[in-house]
Amino acid sequence: FDLAAAPLEAKRRLAYLPDRPHLYELLSAREYLEFAAGLWGLPRDGAWRETAEVELRRFGLWDVRDDLLESYSHGMRQKTLFIAGLVHAPEVWVMDEPMSGLDPRAARMMRDRLREETARGAAVLFSTHTLDIAERMCDRIAIIDRGRKIAEGTMKELRQARGDAGEARLEELFFRLTEAADESEAARGLD
Repeated sequence: FDLAAAPLEAKRRLAYLPDRPHLYELLSAREYLEFAAGLWGLPRDGAWRETAEVELRRFGLWDVRDDLLESYSHGMRQKTLFIAGLVHAPEVWVMDEPMSGLDPRAARMMRDRLREETARGAAVLFSTHTLDIAERMCDRIAIIDRGRKIAEGTMKELRQARGDAGEARLEELFFRLTEAADESEAARGLD
């Protein structure tokens, strides 16, 4: 769906998780999830409530579900926004630094939950500066340097593009590819 021509149809299929979770701080997590479900047009007593309960328990927020969001840490807010996305089962996730503020346990649970989302057919697009997370989680990776995409592919394809038949890590490939792009620009006088 074209965002300009059919914004509601497009937005119904998306979930967005920013790196800085901005929530209505005078709502509780339970109220926020009800609010989010209403925005998605979900029935008040729909199956989303069971999803919300399961995820609140999974992410350790069940006991504080009625506390105001203003009392939540950054990680707790991030988990609340993630759960809000889960309640409407989006076809596409767009995430910016989704692990920001999460403790290791919560980050792993989110990674596992995102794998469940892709297994059901959802697409997950996310931006991160943490290359080991991208390497572990992503089926395809795009490397962007100064606003330009300089490489895209699976880890195997990225390794092959650099002539590496071995097991180079994404961080090493990133530096090789960005340095090669810098050298190419300098040779063309574009730097």
